[in-house]
Amino acid sequence: MKIKYKGQTFFRHKDGYYRNGQTTLHRYKFEKKFGTVLPCFQLHHKDGNKLNNKLSNLVMLTAKEHAAVHRDMRREKMFEFQLSLDFTS
Repeated sequence: MKIKYKGQTFFRHKDGYYRNGQTTLHRYKFEKKFGTVLPCFQLHHKDGNKLNNKLSNLVMLTAKEHAAVHRDMRREKMFEFQLSLDFTS
């Protein structure tokens, strides 16, 4: 699957991101609007959906912040799963 954006073609990679061989679509869009993402920062999809590359869904975080967000998201999913087990038994 591929997407064209502002003259660039991005292909869906096995990791779920759209890539063009140089960068990801979400980084490309973010950097076109706001400038280069410094090496000490990472981009995070707020809704957890790698396919939702709207600028409003992207936030720049430090690596430590990004890891903490994903840790909290995993905990929340596990909690929701456990709740669903409680209600189905």
